[in-house]
This record gives sequence, structure tokens and C-alpha cells, in this order.
Amino acid sequence: MKKIMLVSIAAFLSLTAPGIVSADNELQETKTDKQIEALSESSTEATSSNLTSEQESRENSYTAKQENEQSSLDSAAEKQETEESSTAADLTSIEKEEIEEEMTQEEAATEEEEEEKEEEEEEYDEELYGPEEPIVWTVPIEAVAFDHKIHTMEAGLECDSCHDELFEMEAGLASENEDFIMETMYQGGYCGACHDGDMAFAANTRCATCHIGVMGMEGEEHQTSEH
Repeated sequence: MKKIMLVSIAAFLSLTAPGIVSADNELQETKTDKQIEALSESSTEATSSNLTSEQESRENSYTAKQENEQSSLDSAAEKQETEESSTAADLTSIEKEEIEEEMTQEEAATEEEEEEKEEEEEEYDEELYGPEEPIVWTVPIEAVAFDHKIHTMEAGLECDSCHDELFEMEAGLASENEDFIMETMYQGGYCGACHDGDMAFAANTRCATCHIGVMGMEGEEHQTSEH
């Protein structure tokens, strides 16, 4: 009886064994596939991680490069701005000096004008400066206008600079003298005592300054290029 049972079990096992082995193989294959899949996913993640790190590194490097370039540009702009500010300061200083100099010159000119105006506005004193109206001489050449104001009040001459050594005090009396001619003046007489080219312009120059009738004057041999 036992023998029969053993035979039966052996037969059963021989029939079911292939199925068990097959199931076990399938289980092993499934496990292997999962392992391969897990390895593949891990490899993919690692590759992706590496790519991400490399990309981030490149981006960081590019960003750093841009920042360095921007920093260089900012430094150059700051330097240029400093130089421009310095140049502007120098120009401002020069302009300020020029303006101050112009103001000084203008003030000096204004003071001079005011002094001249005060002198012009000064009341003319005939006793101190001589007759106010010009004396018109008709000889030796017609006609000469002598202005006391120009010679005394403005030039600073005293009455005794001319009277009575050069001219009599009476107006026009000198014209009666025989030597009251231009040649005498060229030699230092009468007006020529001062109009000698040193104290004042020479008597044989700038004729029209004194001779109001210069176009009709005689003695052309005494005219010069300075008439």
C-alpha cells in the first residue's frame, strides 16, 4: 500500500515539477526585469543630474563672465566720469578766472569813465584856466583854433607856461609880430616851444588837429605825411 502511495507521489511530482520550475523562472525573469528597469532609471537620473549640474555650471560661468564684463564697463564709465568731472572743474576754474579778470577790467574801465566824466563835469574856471571860448588865429595860416581848456584844465599847463614869454596876455596880439610864422614855430618859437615832437606832437605834423582851414593853408613845403 505504501509502495503504491510513493509511486503516486512520484508520478505527481513528475507532472507538477515542470510547472513549478517554469513559475520560478518567470518570477526570476520578472525580478531581473525590475532590477534592469531600476538600474536604467537610476542611470537616467544620474545622467540627467550630471547634465543639470553641467548646465548650471555653464550658466554660472556665463553669469560670472557677464558680471565681470559689466563690472569692467562700470569701472571704465566711472573713470571717464571722474575725468570729465575733473576736466569740467578745471574749465570752471579757468572760466571763473577769466570772468573775474573781465569784471576787473570792466570795473577799471568804469572807474576811468567815471573819473573822465567827473573831470568833464568839473566847473570851468576862466580865472584859473583861461578863456573858455577858443581863440581863432587867422595868421600865419588861416585858421587855427586855440583851446585853453585842452592845454590847461586837461593837459595841466599853468598860465605862465606860455604867458608872457611865448605869448602876450592879450589875445591875438602875437599875430602882429613879423616872426609869427610857421617857420618860427618849426624852430621852437611860439607854439613850437611845446610842439617839438617830444612834449607834444611836432608843429609840422598833424596839421588838421589845429588848422580848421587846413585845406586852404599855405606853405605846403612844410606839410608832412602826418598831416
